[in-house]
Amino acid sequence: LKVDDAGKQLNSSSVHYHVPTAYDIPIEFNVSLLEGTPSPAGISGSKSSSEAPLCLVNSVYLAVKEAIYAGRMEAGRGGGWFMLDVPLTPERLRQAVGAEPEAMVVP
Repeated sequence: LKVDDAGKQLNSSSVHYHVPTAYDIPIEFNVSLLEGTPSPAGISGSKSSSEAPLCLVNSVYLAVKEAIYAGRMEAGRGGGWFMLDVPLTPERLRQAVGAEPEAMVVP
């Protein structure tokens, strides 16, 4: 979000939000830690463990994989381990479940 000096929001939504990428990291990125500023509520005194979205992104992949396990069981392919590469394209999902291409057509 962008705000002016008075705190008024300048953009009306997050539609223009640019997700940071590897190209947004400066060539020189110096970081230092503040000494003598413990956080008793944090794990081992830490102020933060990590950025929540980075931790939660795995839950989407794992939820999809659990759904594929269920689909494979329903299709009689068993519940054994299988490789599921990302990105999770429709074709990869179809292959992982073992469905024929014509089964994926929306009527």
